[in-house]
Amino acid sequence: MISESTINNFQKEISSIETDAVLVTNPVDIGYLISKPTLFDEHLSGAILFSSQDPVFLIDKRYFAQALKANLAIELQTWSNQFTEVLNQLLLKKQISSLAIDAEYVTVSQYQQYKERLNVEVVALKLPIK
Repeated sequence: MISESTINNFQKEISSIETDAVLVTNPVDIGYLISKPTLFDEHLSGAILFSSQDPVFLIDKRYFAQALKANLAIELQTWSNQFTEVLNQLLLKKQISSLAIDAEYVTVSQYQQYKERLNVEVVALKLPIK
């Protein structure tokens, strides 16, 4: 279960980042943040969107039942087609105009796709996940 203290600590860490939101896509970091490091395998198709609002776990629909059983206490949103389409809708809904992604995990190709497909400013940064 993702703990409130984990959320608060991570949100404090990212408060110095000058973007509206942070997208965590590294499965190891996701496991740490949700306090369930063995819940998902390394091939997890998912991400956690952190902003000033409650975080949202975007997860491939194939993992949805597994995430529900884990009782994560975090909003879950699934996608079945294009991840960036669902992410764009969520960014619009939350009125987010800039997004930080993990420069140490996201490939150059993925970064370019985010920049091309998302309707927000995308910045690659080293995320402060401990």
